Amino acid sequence: MDLAEVQLKVQLALLRTFKEEHALFEYRASERSIVHQLALRVRDQFPNFDVDVEYNRESGQGDVKCVHTEPGKRLLKRRRLPDLVVHHREAIGTNSNLLCLEAKTAWSPGGITRLDGDSLKVQALMQTFGYRHGVALELHPYGESRWFTLQEGAPVEVREDDQIKIGTSE
Repeated sequence: MDLAEVQLKVQLALLRTFKEEHALFEYRASERSIVHQLALRVRDQFPNFDVDVEYNRESGQGDVKCVHTEPGKRLLKRRRLPDLVVHHREAIGTNSNLLCLEAKTAWSPGGITRLDGDSLKVQALMQTFGYRHGVALELHPYGESRWFTLQEGAPVEVREDDQIKIGTSE
């Protein structure tokens, strides 16, 4: 599935979440509550895939998902739970790992600046587990999003001009 199709499906799921679960945004609910509702709508958009929130296992082996990071010069092995993934649970690699998504609410501590960290996390998850596409997004009807796609084994940021935008005035 190409990036444009994935972007469109995620945007449609986001719009449905904003429309159908507006109280979560009005009351400034937790990120986890909103991502759960988003996952329900993402699942409708990707019927041939599994959609999981904070999935912590690698393929059917049951191994805990870890990402190797290199802060400074030390290599650390850290558990990394993507907020939402679209994948096939029993398989591994780019054919089964379609999308990893990291989300932040606009009202969370650090707000939009936390997307910088989430963008790095998305790229690390993509490179380690072979997700074909990744996105770090702000949970807001007009929120910022940063999309990545895997090219020759490395995540590459998609220019904003090349991203699909769906807006609503409601």
